[in-house]
Amino acid sequence: MINLTPTKYTGLIVGVAAFIFVVSVSSKAVSQNDSFPWLSTFSVGDFAETYKSNHSVNKSGRQLRKLPVGVHSLEKDQENAPVVLIGIHGYGVSGYEWIYPFVTLDSENIHTFFFRWNYRGKNSNAREIMLESIDEIVEKRQGPLEKIVLLTHSCGGVMAISAMDELRSDIPFDLHTVASPLNGLGVFTVCKPRIPKVVPENVTVHQWRTRRTKDSVYWIFSKDPQVVSIEPSTVVRLPPYYRDVRLGHVRSLSWVAEQLAGTFSENRETEPIARSDDL
Repeated sequence: MINLTPTKYTGLIVGVAAFIFVVSVSSKAVSQNDSFPWLSTFSVGDFAETYKSNHSVNKSGRQLRKLPVGVHSLEKDQENAPVVLIGIHGYGVSGYEWIYPFVTLDSENIHTFFFRWNYRGKNSNAREIMLESIDEIVEKRQGPLEKIVLLTHSCGGVMAISAMDELRSDIPFDLHTVASPLNGLGVFTVCKPRIPKVVPENVTVHQWRTRRTKDSVYWIFSKDPQVVSIEPSTVVRLPPYYRDVRLGHVRSLSWVAEQLAGTFSENRETEPIARSDDL
């Protein structure tokens, strides 16, 4: 006979079951909300404390990291904005590295999206999702579209560059790669590049390269994995420090966001495309 008498473990079992149910429902709710989280809820401090030591930045970053695979709108009522900005993260995304850039670039003229993709899977799968999502964004728009900006970081740039010859031809694209190993990582199997032979006329490529010796990912390589020839494209080598802070792999994205927002114009070093610099 089964004993139905409550025991000292009954409350614990019920509590654990309730917790699992709540977590399951909450996760499902987040995955079903394509517009979460809102950019307006993000908060940041000064440039020097844009991550790790800043609780608000870390909290907002976790929201981005928990998003399911797909392109997610981070704003309400921006369908008429003339510019679409899609942030594309790199390998092992933490989330916090995007908060300062998104807040810095936020304006009435920009509709901001975040592409959460499976960096452990095939780049071809991510490309397909990105291209289909761009089509959906364009179809749902309620006003003229000036251009689409793809702001990519690290391995996200490798994935996006591989898709540039598949992008829509009826819309101008600005493709920015930040600290991206476009020349591959040697024996490492992640971020395998596929560089199309021709840059489409409607696509403008911008390469933002960190200083290899200041980059926590690339300093171990004898040659800079970021250096590759893509013609035509513009190449900018980041300064080693900014506001007394090292511009490494993660913080480079914040510096580039300031350049794109027009808030800082000094210490910009543009180098010739053909130059193979290994700083």
